[in-house]
Amino acid sequence: MKKINIKAFVLSLFFAIIAIFSGNAVFAQSNNSSVEIPFNFHIGNEMVSAGKYELRRISPNTFLLSNDSVKILAQTPLTIEDKKSATAEKLVFNRYGNEYFLRQIFTVSNSVGRALYESKSEKITRLRMFDNAKKAKVQQVAVTIK
Repeated sequence: MKKINIKAFVLSLFFAIIAIFSGNAVFAQSNNSSVEIPFNFHIGNEMVSAGKYELRRISPNTFLLSNDSVKILAQTPLTIEDKKSATAEKLVFNRYGNEYFLRQIFTVSNSVGRALYESKSEKITRLRMFDNAKKAKVQQVAVTIK
């Protein structure tokens, strides 16, 4: 009886390992996109230049935004919904005057995306804008992912 249980355990373990590795291979093959960002922007407290970038999902809540000269990880701990644009793959930026801050990433054609926390740089910019102009509003700017 023990040999049957060991065989069943070994077979189950074997199939579980195959399932894990095959799932990661499919995930890694299908998660690269390109995006043209026409303005300088912040990711967290980092300032990044305008240009063409490759967006790659590293884990469910981590993205790598890179080009020939820049590689930045974006941690997106928050899950968000945007039912108005359920089919758009996009990056969403908060805009304060001429400063842009990456806040949301939608990489699949559904209404669920990932969001970044407000960075210290964005908070300082937002407070400065609201102190200087009481009517200042945060504008959201979306850039389509290809």
